[in-house]
Amino acid sequence: MPASANEGAILAANADIEKIAERNLAVSLFLKLPGELRNKIYDFVLDPVEVTIYFPPEITISAESEKFRGSNYLALLQLCRQIYRESRLLAWSKAQFVCFHRDDLLDWLSEQHAECRQAVTFIIIKVYSAEEKM
Repeated sequence: MPASANEGAILAANADIEKIAERNLAVSLFLKLPGELRNKIYDFVLDPVEVTIYFPPEITISAESEKFRGSNYLALLQLCRQIYRESRLLAWSKAQFVCFHRDDLLDWLSEQHAECRQAVTFIIIKVYSAEEKM
């Protein structure tokens, strides 16, 4: 595809995204709520979950609560771009990241965006003795 045709496709896609965002703002009762109230809802819905880090990436999510299972935990963030932008860093800050090897943690962190790394507030490094592994 020539560069100009590719640029035209990108501009058309961006225009479609803008139309969707405008429609969401117009019809979504949730997005009409004050930002402070939406933030309280995000805080309530995004319960802390344990995220076990394996590197190379084989990340598994397990929730302590039956209310939010792994795949449902981030479902709110998938509703629309505005909700994603407003709540994604809160999800990072409330997650409890667990790893078994320091190097895996460092490698995994190096792969994340800076703002996501800065949002992380809870890391557990589990160290087992040779006796515990048996």
